[in-house]
Amino acid sequence: MPNIGSFYLFEVDCNGLTASGPEAVKVHWLYAQCTHCGQNFMGTCPPTLVNLPDGGTVVECPNCASRQAVAGQTFVDFMDRFPTGFSGPIPAP
Repeated sequence: MPNIGSFYLFEVDCNGLTASGPEAVKVHWLYAQCTHCGQNFMGTCPPTLVNLPDGGTVVECPNCASRQAVAGQTFVDFMDRFPTGFSGPIPAP
């Protein structure tokens, strides 16, 4: 991790560390790279970032429209592991 399948996460801001638990995670923004086309992007609002009522989030690449639904717990785990963001090397697409 930070590879979540279709995207590599660099930074995430969400409310997942509150007492409401991961089922209520709302992602405010994220910075990621698409593993399909290599585009780096900031997701803040639809269609790039869509929070679902159950706590999951749909992330979409603004360049190639690759999409992935991600469980809220994935973002909580990322923030626990990389509280200041991930800055390691990312493989080329």
